[in-house]
Amino acid sequence: MVFQADLPLTLRDAPDQTPGRRSFDNLVGAVRRCLDARLAPAHDDPFRLASLIWTAEHGLVLARISRPTFPWASIDALGDEMVTRMMRFHSTGSELLPSSVGQLSRSSRQLRRLPVRGT
Repeated sequence: MVFQADLPLTLRDAPDQTPGRRSFDNLVGAVRRCLDARLAPAHDDPFRLASLIWTAEHGLVLARISRPTFPWASIDALGDEMVTRMMRFHSTGSELLPSSVGQLSRSSRQLRRLPVRGT
């Protein structure tokens, strides 16, 4: 997980080189495209909205790691609902998703499946 351990000193002064930065930038782009396509209500800061989604996704994963025997709901169901609620999508996903929404969902699911260091 990106947030589980301190970054090496060499990366603290190079935010563009931190682990996960490229994935995060892709998430920001997907959020921006969803907003531009008016699939979700307007938001003044796609970066901030993507940051909320990113940290919430990591929270879901870390909670499952720290409490593996808790009877969690499906991680995909939790993650999909969390992204849908945070983005406040106009559609429920019952119809075919536009590519930007689909990319956001895929990015979210990939984040939940990343290998976790130290486990």
